[in-house]
Formats: sequence, structure tokens, C-alpha cells
Amino acid sequence: MGVLLHYQIPKSKFVILIAGGTVLAVLCALGVIAIVKLYASRLRALEAEKRLAQFEAAEKTRQRIAEDLHASIGQSIAVAKALVADLLEQHPECAAALHSLYNQLNSGMEDLRQLSQALHGERLLETGILIAIRTDIELAERMNGYVINSSLPDEELPLSHETKLALYRMFQNTMANIYRHAQASLIDITLQTDEGGITLIVADNGVGFDPDQEQQHPSLGLDSIRQHAAQLGGQATILSAVGRGTTVTIHLPHTIADE
Repeated sequence: MGVLLHYQIPKSKFVILIAGGTVLAVLCALGVIAIVKLYASRLRALEAEKRLAQFEAAEKTRQRIAEDLHASIGQSIAVAKALVADLLEQHPECAAALHSLYNQLNSGMEDLRQLSQALHGERLLETGILIAIRTDIELAERMNGYVINSSLPDEELPLSHETKLALYRMFQNTMANIYRHAQASLIDITLQTDEGGITLIVADNGVGFDPDQEQQHPSLGLDSIRQHAAQLGGQATILSAVGRGTTVTIHLPHTIADE
């Protein structure tokens, strides 16, 4: 008969094997977690790049529209003004009506100039974001008849040009949503800075909407505002209720001001 030998692993070695296996399992788990985090980070980066590309494409489209407006409609108004000037010389008896028409054409030309500048954000922002916002407010009051209360800083905000442009576009998108959907008569606009960052608040007294329904079917304009704010490391909060108006609050951290 053969002799069956039993080899008993020393307790100390057994403990070492268990510890080693545990360490290996932990390292594997940490490796998997690191890979998942890296993958998620890359996905976020790709989404940010996609949003930036969409933003730049939209910006180029706005610039092209602004140039087309100025070139086509601006030229038409200029020709109409020249014709009215000729009519004034030929028919002085109609001077009152023709002067009124000429003034209306001048007013239309000024509105077109401001609208073109608003679309061509880079050109308008050469004078600063505060002047850009004030120009849009004046245009909205004159063309749409809104009553607008505004509270803006006295001095220009210390932001990079790209951040100013993004913040300005978020402001424009917010106002555009009011024009299209709110049926509002009163708008309150506040732009303020504090230790926490920069905050833009736009509130209207319009019809409002159901937030639950908006979550299920996000508005393209409101979603764009959220994405732009997130891209800058900030946040856009949109509060609304049916019949109670809408308040859009955009907060950006101060870190973007140091670029």
C-alpha cells in the first residue's frame, strides 16, 4: 500500500496568500474603477467638444445672417431713402408725409443695425457685454413693447472674450424664449457679481409652463442655455409654473474670470 502524504500549509503562509489575493483583487477593482472613470471623463470631454462645435457653428451662422441682413435689407432701405429724397425735391407739397416716411426709414435702418450687431456677437462685444445687453434691452423695448427693469454692474465684467460671448448668447436665448412663448409684458433682468461668481437672472410675468412636461420634452432653447452654462463650469436653473411666469438663473464661477 502506498502511503498518502498530507501537506499542511503553515498558517503564516496561508495568511500571506489570503492577504496577497485580497490586495490583488483590490488592485483589479481599482483598475476597473479607474478605467470606467477615464471612459466617463472622455465621454464628458467629447460631449463638451460637441457642444463647443455646435456653438461655433451657430455663431458662424449668426454672423452670416447678420452680414446678409446688412447687405440686402440695409441696401434696400438705403435705396428707399434716396427715392424719398428725390420725391421731396419733386413734390414739396407732400413734404410732411415724405419727411415722416424718411424718419421711419432712418429708424428702421437703426433697428436693422442693432439687430445685425446682436446677431454678430463678436462685433458687438468689442464694446463690452454690458453695452451689448443694454442694446438688446433697448431694442426689445422699442420693437416689442416690453417693460424691462434692469440692474447691471457699473463696470465691465472681468471675463474672457469667449466667456462674454457665451454669457451673452445665453442671455439672448433666454430673451428669445420669452419673445416666442411667454406672452409676457414685464421682464426683470439682473446681472450681479459676488464672491461666489457671476449671476444672470431673467424673470418674466408670462404664461409659464409645467416643469415636469419640460423635463420630458426639453425645449431646445432652454436646453442650450443649460449646456452652455455647464460647459463653462456653471449652472442654469429654470423655475416656472403655469400662469406664474418663468425665471432663468445662470450662475458662472469666478474661475472663468481669470482666463
